[in-house]
Amino acid sequence: MVATTILVAPSVASADPDFTESETCGTAGYRGPLAATGGWLPLSAEIYGPWADFFGRNGYSVNNQLVSWRPYRSSRTVQVHSRALPAFQLVNENLAAEYARGNYYPVTVAYGHAFRAVTGGSHRMSFHAFGTAVDINPAQNPYNADDPPVLVTNMPAWYVKAWQDAGFCWGGDWKSIKDAMHFSWRGPATTPGYAATPILQTPVTSLAGYRNVGFTGATASGAGDWEYDVVDRSRDGAPDIYAWRWVGPGEIRLEIASGFGDFEDIGIRENISVSGAAGTHGATFADYDGDSRADLWVVDWATEVVTIYGDTVGEAARFTQVIAQHTLGVNNGVVLMGGDYNRDRVVEAYVVDANGVVSILAGVGGFQNVLVQVATGARPAWNRFDLGDYDGDGSLDLYAISKVGQQVYVANGFGTGYSTGPYWSTNVPKTGLVQLGDYDGDGRADVYHFDGGTVTVYLGGLRSPGSDLQAWFDHPDLNPWDAGPECVGPFRCDKVGYVKGNLEYNLRDNLSWEGGEYHEFFFGVPGDQPLMGDWDGDGVSTPGMFRPSSGFAYAANTNATQIAPIEFFFGIGGDIPLSGDWNGNGRDSLSIYRPSQGRFYVSNLLQTQFAESSFDFSLPGSVPFAGDFNGDGKDDLGLYRASDGYVVMRFMGAGPGPPDAAFYVGSEAHTVIAGDWTGDGVDTVAWHNDTDGRYYFRLTNTQGAADHVLRAGPQAGAVTPVVGTWAIITP
Repeated sequence: MVATTILVAPSVASADPDFTESETCGTAGYRGPLAATGGWLPLSAEIYGPWADFFGRNGYSVNNQLVSWRPYRSSRTVQVHSRALPAFQLVNENLAAEYARGNYYPVTVAYGHAFRAVTGGSHRMSFHAFGTAVDINPAQNPYNADDPPVLVTNMPAWYVKAWQDAGFCWGGDWKSIKDAMHFSWRGPATTPGYAATPILQTPVTSLAGYRNVGFTGATASGAGDWEYDVVDRSRDGAPDIYAWRWVGPGEIRLEIASGFGDFEDIGIRENISVSGAAGTHGATFADYDGDSRADLWVVDWATEVVTIYGDTVGEAARFTQVIAQHTLGVNNGVVLMGGDYNRDRVVEAYVVDANGVVSILAGVGGFQNVLVQVATGARPAWNRFDLGDYDGDGSLDLYAISKVGQQVYVANGFGTGYSTGPYWSTNVPKTGLVQLGDYDGDGRADVYHFDGGTVTVYLGGLRSPGSDLQAWFDHPDLNPWDAGPECVGPFRCDKVGYVKGNLEYNLRDNLSWEGGEYHEFFFGVPGDQPLMGDWDGDGVSTPGMFRPSSGFAYAANTNATQIAPIEFFFGIGGDIPLSGDWNGNGRDSLSIYRPSQGRFYVSNLLQTQFAESSFDFSLPGSVPFAGDFNGDGKDDLGLYRASDGYVVMRFMGAGPGPPDAAFYVGSEAHTVIAGDWTGDGVDTVAWHNDTDGRYYFRLTNTQGAADHVLRAGPQAGAVTPVVGTWAIITP
């Protein structure tokens, strides 16, 4: 894609916390950290990650920072966190202004701080646990989790706006549930007039000097000429791995692997068109526009021009918009980094030249004014650099990790370079690449070391042997942060959807965790067997159904609620209909599998007729599914036996004999389907689990664990998975 240019002023840097609870209120920020249990939590429960950095390291610490706040003209008093108090005070100022205009909403019931997990049985800590959320008049503004959720509220729009203008997210705006009583603070940057970002809470650990390994494992991107950044993109507060490399002039490949799941799942992958090339340009990731997502900065070292491509929010494609372009206020740089130096919530540019001179360029004014310039004594030829807050004063310090020895240096405050800064002899290898991030959430920077497709995390804080360093962000019940199979073509890739018992079709727009937009319509009546197929050869799958009670089949050529325009008699009771392109003419038709005979009857037209061909193929206790398993352009027959997960396949045109393919699928399988997930022309299996609502994709028709996992659709629900190609068009 060609990048468009939309210039914006630099805003909140990634160092500034964003606690926005829902994407309906803006870019969604950090989710609450995981707790050991649900419900009410003991005050001794420890807190890790960005929430701990800002609000406190355990329940006692949070309690010690609570203050009283009373809603405007109410007799109710609640406890809120002192760092959120300016936002609550601004709410009252806004409500006082409304009162002066004759507007008043009485608050008779209010609840604030409560050290507990969220409603609904999750182990994720509630915003109430930190004193940043308040519930107002619950009886008149109830919580509702119906499908779809129903908003019940007596709050006037001006009252809600008074909270929103002070930096709060309203639960009445949420999509999947409605919690109209609930207001939660989004963070300092959303509250007008909020002072400088507070410094971090005291780390929970003492310094350890990067000798102990907290994690080691393979990176999802594998070995190669990757560069790395470490930034949270999955919203759990734990750093994710940004692996990027030049794939040619003007193109950067980016793959982001999540911290939860041990960096095994790629949650975002992009080929980004940029101006520049390897050798002449450098790149880094930092949040320029204040949307809590790291943007791509590409610098032309010959001209010192930095072009910033936004990791955008909403309908725009990621990294296709140039959101800023500036000329650096210094020359001869070789290393570029971005971060908030002076806690003004505006990102600065950190530039290191070949002699080790670091210049910090103010974000205000477009990186022209030099805030700090000092010779550190650490040359890029001998060191690897990144930014971290070593001393917890809120200002980022420059770390240099040696390439010639196993030392880590910190330019603490920059005033005298490294001459008075701390330094450690460590176990960090002198080869490979390094980045900083707080892996274990203790408030101290850890060193991520990359070499040969492996990442090893060396801890900055002292942790007891056997400590669970991941419990605050990782749990087996979490949905995988998986971008799904990559559609590389040249053919169109299939998508998945599901049909409810009431014959409501829900067609999903992609196979990534980040999708979730569904096209919904009704087709048929309860008791019908739903199908999808490309009946007219236009490349779009549309609905069909078989009605066992009458033996009739129905089909339509648009994805909309309608009376079926195509109708014909088809099969007998007990037959199982399958859709597919059986002769390679580009059009799907319906055929039937008759379990009583173990025989497949093939028809190539959507009309009442005798089968054009048939063949025997059986597996006791199995159910059929279809797909082009050998890539010859014709769909084939598969059988799946739920009792042991055994799958057999017969290719169209193959003669009698053993199956053309046979293997076992995962134990999670309740239903097996098939589709062309990568666009290579070959359909491979996926299986659906009704209990957890997940699809498990294999990219080859062989035995093995799922290559990708997608949570899509209801949990513990009886649905019929469907497969096809379609486009989701939203107004």
